[in-house]
Amino acid sequence: MNKELEGRQIREARSLLQKAGQRNAPQEIKREALLRLIGLVHTSSPNLKVFAAQHFNQYFKDFPDLEEQVIHSVYDICEDVDSQVRIEGYKAIVSLSVESRKWTKRNTDVLVQLLQSDEPKELQEIEEALLRHIDLDPVAAIGVLCDNCMLDPDQPREEQIDRTRLRKLVLLFMANKAKNHILKHFEPPESAAEKIYRDGLLKTIPDADLEETEMTVKNLLLPLRSFSSQSEQGDDLLRVLLDKTKSIYTELKTRPGPFSLDPVKPYLSLLDLIAIVKQVANPAPLLRFYSLSLIGKMALQKLEIESQIDIIHRLSGILDICEEQRLKNEREQLVTRPVNWAEHGPELETINGKSSSTSTTTGAQTINSLIKEIRADSEKRAKSTIPDKPTSLIGQKRKSSPNEGSDQQRIPQPSFRSKSNVQSSVKVPNTQNERQVRSNSLLNRLQVDANTTDRVANSGITKRMEHVTISSSQPKATQGISIKGAATKGGGGGQLPPATSNPTLMDRLAQAEHTARRKRRK
Repeated sequence: MNKELEGRQIREARSLLQKAGQRNAPQEIKREALLRLIGLVHTSSPNLKVFAAQHFNQYFKDFPDLEEQVIHSVYDICEDVDSQVRIEGYKAIVSLSVESRKWTKRNTDVLVQLLQSDEPKELQEIEEALLRHIDLDPVAAIGVLCDNCMLDPDQPREEQIDRTRLRKLVLLFMANKAKNHILKHFEPPESAAEKIYRDGLLKTIPDADLEETEMTVKNLLLPLRSFSSQSEQGDDLLRVLLDKTKSIYTELKTRPGPFSLDPVKPYLSLLDLIAIVKQVANPAPLLRFYSLSLIGKMALQKLEIESQIDIIHRLSGILDICEEQRLKNEREQLVTRPVNWAEHGPELETINGKSSSTSTTTGAQTINSLIKEIRADSEKRAKSTIPDKPTSLIGQKRKSSPNEGSDQQRIPQPSFRSKSNVQSSVKVPNTQNERQVRSNSLLNRLQVDANTTDRVANSGITKRMEHVTISSSQPKATQGISIKGAATKGGGGGQLPPATSNPTLMDRLAQAEHTARRKRRK
């Protein structure tokens, strides 16, 4: 196409775009201008293609029925033979994604395929376009990048080879130029973009070679905040890498004669980095793999001497970190164990103080034994408690305290077992002299004196009788006892009935005590 014709078409297209850009321009003019741009793409003039690529975004989203045609026209520009035209096509892809975010995922996939370009200048524009798409829609763009790192086993052999080459390019792009752009979109932690990124990269490890695996683990996954400490994500990473290591080791040990672990050692080093150096995963599965697959007698005999030494050296590091983890878990259990202070009382405060100085290997056992002792002592005290019920002086056997000597005077108690025994053993006095003699006899049996009364009070018997008075104004035959504050089954104290011609045992005891007091006063 000659320059005159080319210039005229550019002037006509620019004039049409100016009319469409007016404030009250009808939709027909805008549609005509967009169709004119699509037509310019199919010309042979690079300038017309560049002009169309630079103006597609103006009316792209105004006509949804023409969006597909515009997208294909831009993709055609990206495949042009002219490098400058292709670069304008890469820029046009970004401008269309800015206008309509629904095309971000598809456009990102096209740009990923273009990473295979051999032109440094074009490759720089492609990477810049990908970075813009990551900023526009992190979830969609990161998902496309991870998808292009995975192989499809159902694809033909040739396509798998091309996909393998593309995967290395994508990983290099993510680990270098796009790394900071990707990480800044992982706020807050465990965002949707980070989850897609982490899960997608984990799926690429089984089919990746050693270089890609090291790049994925060291440069792409471990810098994430979800791998800053031991976590479930770290356990997943260790499991995936451990499965890959097992498959390589299984293939090696089928070889006859002694073999070297050189193909497995780089993967063992990655496992050590995850579980021992960074400590982001539980080392127990790694220890289990060593014990079941590597350090068995038959397994070690098939290895070369250098490989055997290397295995033992690595195993010692795993055992050290496992022991540290065990001690750490025990310390955390001692600190976080809940204590019921209301149940066990202040004794547990002493235990809490002792636990800090107790050895970590025996701290839990010590606390458990002390708690058992406290519970046993509490039950013993509960059994030895005197029941809280009214207790009369008659029939209450005094228990001597451990501090009392055997030579101290004890209170003899009458052996009355029933009402009939009481009545048969005590005859009712008919005269005052007989009553006096009987009272003296009871007094001698009870040994009621000052010291005895004190010991009875100390034993808790007389505490339930706050005050006992004897009505001395009445005749001896009709004397009664007034009890104030005594606990009775009915719930209160009262005046005992006066003595009758047949006095009760309580009357006789009261009379005996009254007689003894009179003797002491004389």
